[in-house]
Amino acid sequence: MKTIIIPTDFSENASVAVNLALRINQETACRFVFVNVSQPEISVTLTGKQHSDAIDAFVVSKEKELKEYTEKLGVTALPKREILYVVRTSPLVSESLCEVAKQQKADLIIMGTRGSSGMKKVFFGSNASNTIQNSEIPVMAVPSGYQSTAIEYIALATDLVNAEKKIEKVMELARIFDANLQLVHVYPNYPEMVKLDTFNNQKFIEDLKEKLSYNRLELHFQHTNSENDIHGGLKEFARVYKPDMIVMFTHKRSFWDKIFDGSRTEEVVYTTNIPLLAIKA
Repeated sequence: MKTIIIPTDFSENASVAVNLALRINQETACRFVFVNVSQPEISVTLTGKQHSDAIDAFVVSKEKELKEYTEKLGVTALPKREILYVVRTSPLVSESLCEVAKQQKADLIIMGTRGSSGMKKVFFGSNASNTIQNSEIPVMAVPSGYQSTAIEYIALATDLVNAEKKIEKVMELARIFDANLQLVHVYPNYPEMVKLDTFNNQKFIEDLKEKLSYNRLELHFQHTNSENDIHGGLKEFARVYKPDMIVMFTHKRSFWDKIFDGSRTEEVVYTTNIPLLAIKA
């Protein structure tokens, strides 16, 4: 049974993440951990037991709100042993989610990319991208307004280097949905890790099918007008081929990378209209 962390701020967009989690549960048994991370507004004049009691009351209130929220979405129809509610009082959303995921030995985090603040990218979007960067387990970011549909095509961005190891991490999801896995190499790149003019496409894909014992594999090459435009290439691929989900592998970035070079995964988080699954490389 898979354990899925589902953070929510009770917004409409957070509910699309719940709907997708329920869709996954239809294909394979899941245990849901609903998490609300909030910072209570407590008077600074309260001290000692009064302060502690105020926090306890806040947590109880949020737990009640969580249960009512999930009940409206039909989650409570699942066996009670498969649902857990967690409330964290902290301003650090991403860190709190990763901590809960570790404690619960979770397999996946599913979250929306926009929240109730109305600030879109700035608020819940930043929490999603921060969680993607910090999480040791895969994070599925679900865009605002997403309508949960059958997952028939999953696009995986690949540089064609050590592709087999990365594909293996996606195979379980592909098998759950019996989906076609579309390997997408965006080019030109600098430096290019493979020589595309001599690359044997057919042998590459046939070897993978045999090694992975999975025939629903495709290989696509997506050209862009500028080098290293992974974001633009995936966006164009999604426009033409309309996959139901995009998968990307993330790499830990240095302090200076974060300042001078935006994350490709974060760019896709903010612009895609289909779910993005981010996996730590």
